[in-house]
Amino acid sequence: MIKTQELTVNYGAGRGIFELSITIPRGKVYSLVGKSGCGKSTLLKVLASLVEADFGSFQIGETTKTSTALGFIQQQDALFPWLNVRQNIELGLHRHPTSTDQIINTALQSVGMTGFETAYPSQLSGGQKQRISIARTLATIPEVLLMDEPTASLDAINQEELQNLLMDLHLEKQRSTLFVTHSMEEAVFLSDCVMIMKDGRVVSQHQIDLPMTKDRRDTSDYFEKVKELKQVFIREVGYE
Repeated sequence: MIKTQELTVNYGAGRGIFELSITIPRGKVYSLVGKSGCGKSTLLKVLASLVEADFGSFQIGETTKTSTALGFIQQQDALFPWLNVRQNIELGLHRHPTSTDQIINTALQSVGMTGFETAYPSQLSGGQKQRISIARTLATIPEVLLMDEPTASLDAINQEELQNLLMDLHLEKQRSTLFVTHSMEEAVFLSDCVMIMKDGRVVSQHQIDLPMTKDRRDTSDYFEKVKELKQVFIREVGYE
């Protein structure tokens, strides 16, 4: 579960987030869509304890503070170029070597990157590097995921492949997830609910009543929902 209560970060000049109260139930994926600078990334940084709130509170899982149960996947892969894949994933894991090996192998298998343990970031494509970033996060065994536009830097084909992977990972573990994106198509595909944000506030929430499978974007209901929410976005927020 992810819950905020009147969460406020005021950067001045109307920038930040203001009295934000949302609840993401256990095992659900909520997407946050809004214009650049509306506060989406600020909210994620507060939840990840990278930015301190001026007012309000938040809860991750069963606690009122961030814990090791939280995983944060960002837009850029943030891999260390001088470390190989295994070393990048191992960084931050404090477990017995045997346990670490098993965790790393499982994480790589889950993102389809088995066999790349000794490769360096410079030898990987953009999509592969993002998969390794996801594997590094999964290796910490998070209960809750925060994702800040993880597909934004990829081309269309790699975006779709990564979206399918994210769907598979969710169906496997059912983690509570807050997903930030500029793409309504992506939001509708990956989410149980789409939240529209404007000027630091969530102005509306929309349940996605479609089967949570990779086939959902091949249905007419999916295209109708995307069209509907794009119209809502323009009406409530305006054009990007």
